[in-house]
Amino acid sequence: MNLNNLNNLNNLNKIKHHFQLINSIYSLRNSSNSFQNFTILTGKNLIKIYSHKLILSCRSSYFYQIFKQNPSLNEISFPEINETIMNLILDYIYKGEIDFNERNVFKIWNISQKFELNDLSNSIQTYLESNIQLSNKNKLLKESTILNEEYLINLQKWIPNQNFFKLCKLGFSKKKNDFNTNDFHQKSDDKGETLVLIKTEKGFIFGGYTSVGFKKPKDEEFEETQAYTIGAEEFKKKCCYPDELSFLFTLKNPYNFPPSKFPLQKKDLPYTIYSCDYGSGNFAFGLSLESSGFVHRGNLKADLLFNSNWDHVDSDFGLNYQIPPGFTYYKNEGESKDKNLKDSKTFFTEGGKQEFEIYFK
Repeated sequence: MNLNNLNNLNNLNKIKHHFQLINSIYSLRNSSNSFQNFTILTGKNLIKIYSHKLILSCRSSYFYQIFKQNPSLNEISFPEINETIMNLILDYIYKGEIDFNERNVFKIWNISQKFELNDLSNSIQTYLESNIQLSNKNKLLKESTILNEEYLINLQKWIPNQNFFKLCKLGFSKKKNDFNTNDFHQKSDDKGETLVLIKTEKGFIFGGYTSVGFKKPKDEEFEETQAYTIGAEEFKKKCCYPDELSFLFTLKNPYNFPPSKFPLQKKDLPYTIYSCDYGSGNFAFGLSLESSGFVHRGNLKADLLFNSNWDHVDSDFGLNYQIPPGFTYYKNEGESKDKNLKDSKTFFTEGGKQEFEIYFK
């Protein structure tokens, strides 16, 4: 073999056609004749998007596990992900590139975590930490004894109104203010969307968000004595209202569970948020009352119920909101318990005394 032939072989060993390979794979994405064998139904109208199991499983650990467990699966639904966002995510899966902006970055980040697209998720987190500047951020971090930048990023990702933290203010802080129930309702009722942050003395942090906020009773003449003399259904009509966008969350907990959002189990619950300056508590997420009988402390339950003493929350977590894996909701105290599952009602009650911060616009 002469020297020229050897040099030609060495050059062949260095040929790189990565760009052509990526373009060829990406061309399969929009071709109707490209051996597509999997259908993704996306958005409220369940629009069909065709794809390839092999590519999805190579790029996403989420899909890999699904296909490994069920090789014959040929369709999956994501009604909570709109068509535009799903197409952006699939473009990234096929090509490794994605375009995003401040309006959709948190949605894309959420889905990248769901699909376990770790490179995309990590890149977006780095972008958020270095580029997203909330005009109100420095003021909030200075005033708060609970928030930090990492918590802000998570909350901003979960709250549907992306402008909330640009406009909100710290309305109440139990640690900084001496206030009572009447003060709270006078200043916070009818403020619209509201965020409640809670920190225990052991450093665990959780809370709730409502897109409609807390409101005065619907009956202007509703008085303290009525809270104990009217029936449960009448009480709910006066003091409760729906909010399908509300959610609970954890930022730090004793179970080493990652920061997470817990939406409602059902979107059509009529009495999601409770707010009243009379009776057994100040306000609540996920209220439940017995269908008959008068209102009293024994039949007032909620996923999070803020009592009149402002020293702790009562929790029946799992009553109306989704709970994390490894937990279960025991409806009755005497119910036999599975040793492998933790009681969800303890999720928000560990950690000792609590301090509160309440934010609204």
